[in-house]
Amino acid sequence: MAGLYPLGEGMNTLWDAVLVGAGPAGSATALGLAERGHRVVLLDRRVAGGDKVCGEGLMPPGVAALERLGVALPSQMGHPFVGIGYHAGRATARARFPGEAGRGVRRLHLDAHLARAVEAHPAIEVRRPVRVRGAQVAVDGVVVRTDHGDMRGRALVAADGLHSPLRKTLGLERPIGPLRRYGARQHFRTVEPVLPWVDVHAGGQGELYLTPVGPHLVNVALLFGEGVARRFRGGLQLEFDAIVAQYPRLAPLLAGAEPVSDVALTGPLRRACTDVVADATVLVGDAAGFVDAVTGEGMSLSLLSAELAVDTLSTAIRSGNLRAVDLRGYSRGRRRLARRLHWLTEIVVWGLRRPRLAESFVQQLERNPFLFSALLRSLA
Repeated sequence: MAGLYPLGEGMNTLWDAVLVGAGPAGSATALGLAERGHRVVLLDRRVAGGDKVCGEGLMPPGVAALERLGVALPSQMGHPFVGIGYHAGRATARARFPGEAGRGVRRLHLDAHLARAVEAHPAIEVRRPVRVRGAQVAVDGVVVRTDHGDMRGRALVAADGLHSPLRKTLGLERPIGPLRRYGARQHFRTVEPVLPWVDVHAGGQGELYLTPVGPHLVNVALLFGEGVARRFRGGLQLEFDAIVAQYPRLAPLLAGAEPVSDVALTGPLRRACTDVVADATVLVGDAAGFVDAVTGEGMSLSLLSAELAVDTLSTAIRSGNLRAVDLRGYSRGRRRLARRLHWLTEIVVWGLRRPRLAESFVQQLERNPFLFSALLRSLA
C-alpha cells in the first residue's frame, strides 16, 4: 500500500521494522523483510522519485542481488557494460568482468522500478512525504519521531543516505578526516552509440568517469577535492563544462551531444561510522559508510548489505533478541563485504589522485592485463 501521509495507524501499531529511506538500500531491505513474512513501514521524505547524484554503474553482484530479490531490471532499462577502463595521459587499460556484465541505469529509473515493487507488496506500507526527526530505543523496540507523529517498530533500518541524520542522532557518526572528495554529474544524449564500458579518466583536478545508461545516453561524472568544489560556487554548469573540456579524449563522444539533466553536486563523499548496528537498529546503504565512487561499488554494496541486514534482522525479530550484540552478524558480514569491495577503490584512488604517477599507474595495468582482471574479480 502506498500514498501520501497519513495512512494507517501511528503509535497504536508496532511494526516489525520501520525503514527510513526509500533508495535502493531501504527498498531492498523492505522487500527482503516482507518476503520473510514481516510487516514493515517504509518512510521517505520525497513525494516520489527524484534524480540523484550517482555514478549509476551497477556492478555484476548488484545486478545479481536484484535478480535474487525478484526485481530484476527489465532488459530495456539502462545499458550493460562489460568491464572498466582507466585512462591517464596516453595510457589506457581496460579489463572485462570474469562473468556477467554490469548495468548502467539512471537512479531516476532504478528508484522508480523499486518503488513500484514495494508499493505493490501487501506487507509493506509506504508513507511519503515524511520527515524523520530522530529515533530512540524503547522497551519493545524503537520509537521513530516524524513530523507527522511517532511510530513504533521492533527494529529500525536507517537507510537515509550519505548525509544520514539518523547516523548522527544515534551517535554512530565518525569524523571523516581531511580528505574530502565531492562529485558532480550530468547526463548527455549522444549522437554515436555509447561503448559498453565504464571509463575512468584521470586528470590533474580529479577523475572523470563515463557510465553508459542507455544506447545513446551517458552519465558524465566528476570526482574532485575540496578546492575544486569551491569553484562550483561560481556556477555549476560553467565549472562543469570547464573541467570536462580538459579531457580531450571525450570530444568525439560528446560532439553534438545534448544535455538531458542539470549539473548536480554532492559531497563530501567519504563517510564513516563507529558501528553499523545499535540496539534494535541497523544502518544500510550509504548511511552505513561510503569510501569513494571511482570504482562504482556503492550501489552493489547497498544491495548486498541489504541482503545481510534482512538475514540478521529477520532472525532477531522472530527471537526477540534485538540488542546490538545480537545484530553483530550483520556488522561482521558487512565489514567483510566492504573490505572485499573497497580495497580496489583504495588502490585506484591512491594511483589516480597523483598526477605524476597516474599515467604510470595505468600503464602498469595495461602491461599486466591478468593483474587488472584479477582486481576486477573483487567487484564481480
